[in-house]
Amino acid sequence: MLSQCPNDCVPNGFCGDNGICNCDSGYAGADCSFPFEQCPDGIMTCFNGAKCKRFSMRQDVDKSSYECDCSSVEASQFQIEECENPESDRKST
Repeated sequence: MLSQCPNDCVPNGFCGDNGICNCDSGYAGADCSFPFEQCPDGIMTCFNGAKCKRFSMRQDVDKSSYECDCSSVEASQFQIEECENPESDRKST
């Protein structure tokens, strides 16, 4: 008996024979509903539709890195580094 995939992985993937979603490029999650962008540095991953933004680590060195531009996320509550968790999930200090 085949396991059913959550939401049939539609519209961002397809259901594999093992009942696990095979997500299209740029999507993740059990049902392929979470968009992400892998930054060119291969280190930073931006979630919820946020885009990678290049920044210079030091002006005197020609090295760059990437950060996530959370302002491109529709829901403004996504504020942490990778735009992954709502600000309301963070504990106040």
